[in-house]
Amino acid sequence: MTRFLGFMEVFLRACAVAFAFFVPPAHAYELGFKVLHKFCARPDCADGGSPQFGMIADPAGNLYGTAGDVVFKLAQDGTEKVLYTFQGGTDGRLPGALTADAKGNLYGTTELGGTVYNTGTVFRIAPDGTKTTLYTFCA
Repeated sequence: MTRFLGFMEVFLRACAVAFAFFVPPAHAYELGFKVLHKFCARPDCADGGSPQFGMIADPAGNLYGTAGDVVFKLAQDGTEKVLYTFQGGTDGRLPGALTADAKGNLYGTTELGGTVYNTGTVFRIAPDGTKTTLYTFCA
């Protein structure tokens, strides 16, 4: 039961982040929601800026997501850690939504990069931050 309640807490926090996009900030604060992290609004920001996809959570309550060319980890206290920054070209660009395995590896795809056709990649990021390209798409 404790594990389920811990999952529900993380789920509700993730919902709160999504909820904040649809509720005016003043009203969200009145309902008890709080901002965990404010992303930079410029395209050259180190934290990636402009997150567009949902986040996933680990058993400890950390959230993982993508923003711009960045894969990040967001701790419960709102501290962001950039796990990987895509460089374009064969490395890939514009990662999308993530999924994870039981070992803590993160998996996802990029919209661009990979081959000369620039059609994207499938990648894995290990818990130590090592990124591996698993597949490159071709047109």
